[in-house]
Amino acid sequence: MADKVDITSSIIAIAQEVTGTDSSLADHARSFLKLRDLLSDSSLNFTTLTGAHYLIWKCDLLHVLVEELRVDFTQVDVGNGWYTGVILGRLLSNVCSNIKPLERKEGEEEEEEAERNEEFYEMLLPTAADSFLILANNIHESDNSSHSIYLDQFEAVTDALIRLCFAHNDCIKRVIESSYLLHLLVSDNVDYSLSIMRFLQELVKIDGEIIECVSTKILESILDELVYKVGGPHKELAITGLRLLAILSSYSVIVVELISEKYRGFSLLLEKWSQTSMDASMVKFVSTLLERVKASDEDSSLQKAAVFIQAGWRGYATRKRLQRMRKGFVLLQRLVRKRRRDKELKKRQNNGLRSREIRKMREEREHEMALLESMPASSVAKYLTDQKNSAAVIIQQWWKSKRRKREQVTGQLERNRSAVIIQRAYKKFIKRKNEPNQEARTSRQSINPVKSPDRTSLASMLDWFYTSRAEAREEERKRALLLAQLSSQCNLLLNMPSLADSTVGIETMFLSGSSQTVASMAEKAHSEKIASLSLPLWKRSHEKDRV
Repeated sequence: MADKVDITSSIIAIAQEVTGTDSSLADHARSFLKLRDLLSDSSLNFTTLTGAHYLIWKCDLLHVLVEELRVDFTQVDVGNGWYTGVILGRLLSNVCSNIKPLERKEGEEEEEEAERNEEFYEMLLPTAADSFLILANNIHESDNSSHSIYLDQFEAVTDALIRLCFAHNDCIKRVIESSYLLHLLVSDNVDYSLSIMRFLQELVKIDGEIIECVSTKILESILDELVYKVGGPHKELAITGLRLLAILSSYSVIVVELISEKYRGFSLLLEKWSQTSMDASMVKFVSTLLERVKASDEDSSLQKAAVFIQAGWRGYATRKRLQRMRKGFVLLQRLVRKRRRDKELKKRQNNGLRSREIRKMREEREHEMALLESMPASSVAKYLTDQKNSAAVIIQQWWKSKRRKREQVTGQLERNRSAVIIQRAYKKFIKRKNEPNQEARTSRQSINPVKSPDRTSLASMLDWFYTSRAEAREEERKRALLLAQLSSQCNLLLNMPSLADSTVGIETMFLSGSSQTVASMAEKAHSEKIASLSLPLWKRSHEKDRV
């Protein structure tokens, strides 16, 4: 318990030193070296050491350590230059590798737990992977004399990164897609190229399925460099590149497809290396990769043949379609031009007809003016009156014709409506009469019960109806006759000439050809009109049709 208290207080003290405002990069490096010595104590048990790692994370020392790996350690006056960076990298890898998904504590909200885990996995680990690659790039660029010490430090940094990726597989995709890794891969130094390719082999062995998630552009860049090294003169470099290609192709079909599509003749290069003296595992790797590339080449050749056939057919279909479209355009142009010519011809004909009508009207007017000039003055007024009367007759004929047609249409509509009403009533009657369901009749009668009167009461009711109806019709007829008589007598009195104007035979004007007075004939016509108006609608329509 005392050891746990001591290491906790020491870590808090180191955190205060690192987060101090006056601390420099050298002070940070010294503090982290003390932290490394503190954690390397063999007397610490696993539980205490795990708690110390979580305390380092909570004190935000890991964020400072990640940023510390990105500095130029040759400018830091602590330790032995880049070796200090290697020690700090190992410290960061050990601490991050022992930190697992944080569990929720009592009283802690679920959102806070998710936020803490997201900060560690989404922010700290990717940044830490980039910091390791930046440190490896800095060591590689500082090695100007191919000194073995720099190479050892470089491999120590890659080993620390492999340990981090082994503990947290999500970092593998970040490392492979990093531009710093590609920069190391294109190095001309054979030792560093071999080291970085072995590093890639270890990464793929940890989780090879992650290759499927890497973008195609990144894979193409890596494969370009590997194929370049396989085709180079250095045998060890070529064999290592072949082994890496075989491992990549065993985990991802996309790699084989890219190799067969982008690098033509690569199968010949593989056959050349398969004939050389190599160990059994390497021969197996090369043969497997060769089989996959050849199979992919066959598939690609079939696909190219299918594409060639499709392209030929589509070209033929397109040419035929364009030919049909050309014929259609020619036909359309022909029709448009013909329609335009017909329209212009009709317009000219209309203009000629209009001009002829105007010319004819002008000639008639001139003839009329010449006739008026040659006519005596006493006959001009009579001529103009006759002209007006003839025009009025034409207008009246036109108006009467239009009114007659409208009345015919109105009568037809009225007959149609009457027929619809009669048919609807007749269909309802037939439906009620031929209703097969006796229970429906019974239920309807139960809902609306009707008392069936006896025969005597029905006869009396019919007699009363016909008697009252006949009396009413007789009174109506007498009234109509009286009104017609009064009307005719009034008209005769009003139209009767005075005694001074009366002449011999004037009484014949008030007699018809059958020696019947006009008044009596008018009275008879009026009575017939009144009688027809009292008929039902359907009978009136029938009478009109008969007339």
